[in-house]
Amino acid sequence: MVCAVVLCKLKFTIMKRHVRQLLVLVFSVFGIQAGFAQETIDLSTGVSNSTGSLFTPGTLDDTWRVQRPGNTNWLAPKACTLSAWQESACSRWVSLDTYSGEAVVTNGGTYTYRATFTVSSTRIDCASLEISHIGGDNRITGLQVNGYSYYTALNVPAGDHFSPLLQNRTIILNTAHLNPGGTNTVTVTVSNGADTYAGFNMCGSMRINNVNFNIDPNITGPSAICQGNPLAFGGSLAPGSGVATDHLWGIQECDASGTPVAGGFSAEYWFNGPPSNYTFPSGLNLTCNRYYNIRLAAVYESTCDNWAEERKLIYYSCNPVANAGPDRTICEGECTTIGALLGSKGVTYTWTAGGATVGSGALLEVCPVTNTTYTVTATNQYGCTAMDQVTVTVSPNDPRYIGTIIPVNSTYFNVEAEAVYTAGLSLPGFMFDWMIEELNTSSGNTPYYSHHGYNSLGDNSCWWPYPTHKFKGFVSTPGSFTQATPCNSSSPDGKFLYGRTYRITRTTWTDACDPRSYSLIFSPTFGKGTDPYTVSITEDPNGPQPGKPASDMGLQPGATVAEDAVLIYPNPGNGIFNIMLNDAKEASIEVFDLFGKKIQSRIIAADTHTVPVDLSAYAKGMYTIHITRGGQTSTHKVILQ
Repeated sequence: MVCAVVLCKLKFTIMKRHVRQLLVLVFSVFGIQAGFAQETIDLSTGVSNSTGSLFTPGTLDDTWRVQRPGNTNWLAPKACTLSAWQESACSRWVSLDTYSGEAVVTNGGTYTYRATFTVSSTRIDCASLEISHIGGDNRITGLQVNGYSYYTALNVPAGDHFSPLLQNRTIILNTAHLNPGGTNTVTVTVSNGADTYAGFNMCGSMRINNVNFNIDPNITGPSAICQGNPLAFGGSLAPGSGVATDHLWGIQECDASGTPVAGGFSAEYWFNGPPSNYTFPSGLNLTCNRYYNIRLAAVYESTCDNWAEERKLIYYSCNPVANAGPDRTICEGECTTIGALLGSKGVTYTWTAGGATVGSGALLEVCPVTNTTYTVTATNQYGCTAMDQVTVTVSPNDPRYIGTIIPVNSTYFNVEAEAVYTAGLSLPGFMFDWMIEELNTSSGNTPYYSHHGYNSLGDNSCWWPYPTHKFKGFVSTPGSFTQATPCNSSSPDGKFLYGRTYRITRTTWTDACDPRSYSLIFSPTFGKGTDPYTVSITEDPNGPQPGKPASDMGLQPGATVAEDAVLIYPNPGNGIFNIMLNDAKEASIEVFDLFGKKIQSRIIAADTHTVPVDLSAYAKGMYTIHITRGGQTSTHKVILQ
């Protein structure tokens, strides 16, 4: 935003840090006050004052005069050229000694160049000497205005000053050194070595009462900033902008339209030089969910200051609230809901666990199979975030076991069972129960044989040691079990008859977790060769459950095959698991990882009996498979090795 000569805006109060007192600048439509006239006087060498065009080499300059070393006469130099000198597009070199338009070798010493001009204004509020190029052969040694030296402000480096020419010098003048309404003189001295060329070149102007030096500040940065983040912005002057001697960074509370709020927060910070990147001090204690103007003002400091200001409207957003809820403990196989309903509009939630995204929403139902920490990230419409964590501790209670057939003869076989979770013995209050059912019985009679054990105590004389159990002490005959008396470790192995269907259920519980049961069905299948029977082992998701009598669960008396049996093999496996379904119903299959994230789902058409599930692309570990058929869902665990 540049305050142009026409349509100049009302300027703000300026406070020069450490130096200036309060100064209020109010400019009129034309940027002038009473007795305040703007003038620009061209002081370029080799330029015609009447036309502004460059003189032809060999033509006398109409502005500048020069004295030779040790001479008091002021002579008119000629515009000239010399291939060794750097040229300026807006001026020509001038020299007393030329031939056919080109400078020639002359005597050494100090040459003094002088330009005289008249200031017509009767009041001078500010003045500057604006120089785009200046140089002398060999070097410039002095610059005076009406006898007052400004050589230091010219900032002349060491070395020769004819190639390259010095560029972009702005010198602020003391108005007391000028004569309003009268004649003024600029004098430049050039030191020249013996037997070298002598010349002077300047492209520049004297500006009187010119309050617009084309300062154009720019602000870059975000339009919304999250609470607690740095207020960092980029500041610069637009290309072609004038030089700023000071700048200000400010922040001011406002409404959505940028209008300042009466009594709202504001702060200003002054710095020397042109603007650059800036971060406001921390600890401003801004109120969030409010608008603020970021202000950048650039000042061209002289006796009459030039001020230009840019503003950027930002929204300082409060951070959202993330609440993962309290840590909790569940028993294996259970689910729980984490998070909290916060009622925040425009806020999205992302849940992660183990480096993977597991869900969204303020609330999330999870069913982890091991201790898991969940992180929720809340993000509002401005990109501001907040995080919280909750740990779900899983108390293990895994009743699964692996059943093994031990053939004895063509009449019967033995069964050995090994617990999958072998660390259960050390859990407080750990107990287990075994139940054997024969499912091929007459109506109204479902015999079963049960055994209980807990920790290393209790009745462990029959089916021990833990975790491998060999069922002992009974003989199965169609329709009944006969228990050996007494039943102890020396009792004969239990007899399971070929051609009969059995269900063996294992139930476990601890002080922390209620009982859970797991059932396998051992059923006959007709084979080939001399053995009329073999035995298949399938998981029964509808087996007896804690708190319900066996007669109410699973197969009914007289059934010969487990109607809804599910077999998953191999388990453990190294990639592809086969799911065998023993019915013709349509089914849906969902696979969940260790953190409860669904990784696969599919619909299985009716009359599909074997379905492969490929987990070879996933990490090793435990996965849960949910199988839904006829409105009933069964849960199965597989181990990927």
